[in-house]
Amino acid sequence: MESWKIITFNVAVYMFLFEIRPLETYLTAYLTGPDGNVSLSEVANTMESIRSYSALTATVIMLAVSEYFYKPAIIAFTACSFIAYILMSGSPSLTHLRVGVAGIGATNNAYILGFSYLYSQISDRQQYQKATSIVSASLQLGIFCGSVLSQIIVSTSGGIYTILPYCNASAMFLAVICACLFPAKKKHSFRLENVLNENTRLLEKGFKNKTEIREKDIILTNMNVLYTYIVNRPGNHDVLLNGYAEATISLCGAVGAYLIGKLQLDWVYYGDAVTAVCSSFMGILMMSCYYHDHLFLIYLSYILYGIVSQMVFVSNFSEIAKRLKNHCYSLVYGFNLFGSLLISAFMTIFFVQMNFFDITIPGRFLFIGGLDVSLGVGFFVLSYLKMTNPR
Repeated sequence: MESWKIITFNVAVYMFLFEIRPLETYLTAYLTGPDGNVSLSEVANTMESIRSYSALTATVIMLAVSEYFYKPAIIAFTACSFIAYILMSGSPSLTHLRVGVAGIGATNNAYILGFSYLYSQISDRQQYQKATSIVSASLQLGIFCGSVLSQIIVSTSGGIYTILPYCNASAMFLAVICACLFPAKKKHSFRLENVLNENTRLLEKGFKNKTEIREKDIILTNMNVLYTYIVNRPGNHDVLLNGYAEATISLCGAVGAYLIGKLQLDWVYYGDAVTAVCSSFMGILMMSCYYHDHLFLIYLSYILYGIVSQMVFVSNFSEIAKRLKNHCYSLVYGFNLFGSLLISAFMTIFFVQMNFFDITIPGRFLFIGGLDVSLGVGFFVLSYLKMTNPR
């Protein structure tokens, strides 16, 4: 077997285990239920703020150490996630829940370390797109298994979520063992001034695309809150089927991630146009959630969003990696993520905690969707300018 396939298989197994987190599917229901006994307002505001700020702090740490210690950093972040779920198990206090949520937020972006390690181990850059699609598909399949498991547990237990944190902790324990078996990162010479090659124009646009990574995490969190918000409305008789919905989203996303790896396209020339169409479509889907009163339509919008966002992720992530020198993957992705997290923290302070505009939980989706549509319009302009000029 070719060396790139071996390392891709290793990372794919790790990503699969890391994403088997059934608690995430019913996190809001768990926190507001008898196990957590936290109000929906506390979850939607305080818990989300803690999660956002811990993610920002963890990114700073990741930037400081991961470029030289990929493997130890992956092990440490995964172990942190394991501890977070242990703290949330049993009959946790409010302090344990907040610390646990902080731990979850700190490890939400650990997949960047996995992809950075993957690229650092593959010498043939032409294999990046295939490797990214395989690992992304494996990641989505992990979410699929975790979502199906969560739905089976909740359905057979009559709506009891107590065992879910233990399932997450078990998966994290296996992921830590898998990460320990990674071969050491290949040595390379690091010089900051040579991080980028001469094709910086595409890379700068790629930085803008990376805001979608953090935005996806924001949507995942708020979507979970929205499910419970809709069910708790007076007169609503919908039943939470988060497990089935997340399973469908991840399975379709896995198919999309795998197929995009097979697509041969001049991404430098057509990449802006593809991003413009996808971003606008995702924005419309998110904005539509504001007008839905039933879970079925929200689930459907989220499923379509997941397919498109996963395809955009694979194409953008692999194309940017091809244009980085000296294997400074986590440095470049990390700086970009840090910027998007700052924006996220700003949004959390002013639109969640202080809530200047009195935005409701469904209203957040109008705002998030509007950002996507605005980004799409910007890329339509860039695409038009590029295509009207000689290649």
